[in-house]
Amino acid sequence: MAQHTKKKKTIGIANPIMEYLQSGSKKNVTHREAYTAAKHVQQAPTDGSKKQRVTIHIDMDLIDRVKNAVYWEPGLTLTEFAQTAFEKQLKKMETAWGEAYPKRKQPLKGGRPMV
Repeated sequence: MAQHTKKKKTIGIANPIMEYLQSGSKKNVTHREAYTAAKHVQQAPTDGSKKQRVTIHIDMDLIDRVKNAVYWEPGLTLTEFAQTAFEKQLKKMETAWGEAYPKRKQPLKGGRPMV
């Protein structure tokens, strides 16, 4: 009768990259390999809220200014900065509109804009 070894589950590991590096492997991991592995690990929001990734294109000069601000403000993240900026601008627009905007009648169209 063959003896089965129990496989380690990766789900629930706080940091799979650190576990890999601490597993006794003699392989030297490059920064590129660690970055590639980290990209595939998606962390669930820790505050219990539902969140969605949004990809947008923003002027590079503005992005650089925002990154500088986030760098110099201890504890501030790009996500927190963006969420605060979105909320502030939306509140301003809703005030001018007179109320919260109604729900969309159909989904927004994605893809490249027509120029």
